[in-house]
Amino acid sequence: MLLLPFVAAMLVSAPPQASSAEPLRAADARVEAIADRIARAATPWCAERAPLPGWVLHHLAEYPASLRADLVAIYALDKGPGIVAVAPGGAAAAAGLLPGDTIVAVEGESIEMGALPTRESREPGSRIEVAIDAALARSPTRLTVRRGGDPREVVLAAPAACPTHVRIARAESENAFADGRYATFSAALVARTLRDDELAAIVAHELAHNYLGHYAARRDGRDRRPMRQQEAEADAFALRLMAAGGYDPHAAIAFFARMVTWNPLDAIGLGTHYARGKRLTALRDELARMEATPDKLNWAGTMLAWPPRVTP
Repeated sequence: MLLLPFVAAMLVSAPPQASSAEPLRAADARVEAIADRIARAATPWCAERAPLPGWVLHHLAEYPASLRADLVAIYALDKGPGIVAVAPGGAAAAAGLLPGDTIVAVEGESIEMGALPTRESREPGSRIEVAIDAALARSPTRLTVRRGGDPREVVLAAPAACPTHVRIARAESENAFADGRYATFSAALVARTLRDDELAAIVAHELAHNYLGHYAARRDGRDRRPMRQQEAEADAFALRLMAAGGYDPHAAIAFFARMVTWNPLDAIGLGTHYARGKRLTALRDELARMEATPDKLNWAGTMLAWPPRVTP
């Protein structure tokens, strides 16, 4: 779904070593692995591209003030962002970066932390990530990281791919949203998935919103269609993204069909999505079209030419 104000408060990825954070830490790793794989596979279809470092970062400003002293003592998050997860086979893993590393300098320049807000905020961390992305976009980048108290240098070469940034939120509600840059997933929603193919359905759906520019188009008034039509487009594109990444797109139908067991309101759609029956029918129809196309993954440059066959 697209970002709504009431979900904007879902914050904070898991710190990488605290035992109480193990479920969130595992969720970060699962989501990042899937997102990285999809982003690399979908690169020919994205008009805009950005460095794909293959990591999830966390930042001191994201945490309550009561936890910050411990986070500084353990992870040195006052010096820069910490790495929560790395994608297997991704750029960060290839550079030798590990969960628990803290990035303290980029090309020899210390991370500019700025003033910490009193309340939890994503903004300072987002600013730092934009600056790191800008360096990675120019060339392979020398990073100084702190690992176990010792500094070390690595060179990170991040490939250009679909712009992809994911986050896990500490929230008890099952929710996910896309804001044009980040795709955010509640740990509760991730826990509802039975296997990675089902999780890929959720990840691909939110990435589809960002790749298709839905949030910006609605924000700027360029797309005034009912939101449910954007959701239907994201569903259709997500099936293609799943298949390209090597995930079973049929898992999307299994997951969304089961969603009503913990979210009864999903059956009627609530205005942002089509009612469950109509949504599942559209997914099945799109799968049938994919399977009827011999070269179903060779459709670069045509991502906007396949509106889902859903009657408003």
